Amino acid sequence: MILINGCSFTEGYDLENINDNWPSQLSHIINKPISNIALGGSSNDRIARTTHEWLVTNPDPEHVIIGWTTYNRNELYHHEGLYIRGLSTGSESEIEYNPADIKIVHKNWIQYNLNRWINYRNWIYHLLFLQKYFESKNIKYTFFNAIDNPLIIDFLNGTDTALELADLAWQWRDKSKYKAERTIHNQYKELVDLCQRVNLDNWILPDSTMQAYVNKFNCPIDKNGHYYADGYKIWAEFVVDSCF
Repeated sequence: MILINGCSFTEGYDLENINDNWPSQLSHIINKPISNIALGGSSNDRIARTTHEWLVTNPDPEHVIIGWTTYNRNELYHHEGLYIRGLSTGSESEIEYNPADIKIVHKNWIQYNLNRWINYRNWIYHLLFLQKYFESKNIKYTFFNAIDNPLIIDFLNGTDTALELADLAWQWRDKSKYKAERTIHNQYKELVDLCQRVNLDNWILPDSTMQAYVNKFNCPIDKNGHYYADGYKIWAEFVVDSCF
């Protein structure tokens, strides 16, 4: 069994035939069963949580493939026991719920809780934990990012892009007087240290994304920016060539 998780680009959001998503096409190419637990609008928090839950409640898979998503999302909680997927454009509930209430949760999250630095930091810890778990259990695993550059290479190379992300932790300071400095910026140094622990041998395109790769083939997309069957076929074939 191959376990696959991710966001809408792994679920196959908007497809008329869900079997046209890339995990189903991959399963057909390699003739092996899959369990695809991806869901559109997922944050990396949700991807990590549902991966943990699956691993606890099922026999060890032969291979795990995770398409991580943008770190501008969060998994939110509701007092009635709901998981809510927080996106920059809105929020979605795991079950049908009062839309007005969801809008309030989303507004408060955007205004008071969204922090890209913390999201990124939490994501790196999630993936390092899973990396360590899979390696300790001798489970083959493959990671990639679906839609946002993972920036791991940026932190390894010390780019300004990496410093700018870590610098979001210093939002309190007067930036006209105090500039970000790599040598004293503890948040920056922490992220560099974490990224140095990532095993890039198990990554597809560690400095790019699924979206960037498929877009090179000029595949048509729908109104929400998702691919049709042909686009997902290109990625399925690339995954097969990369790790099977």
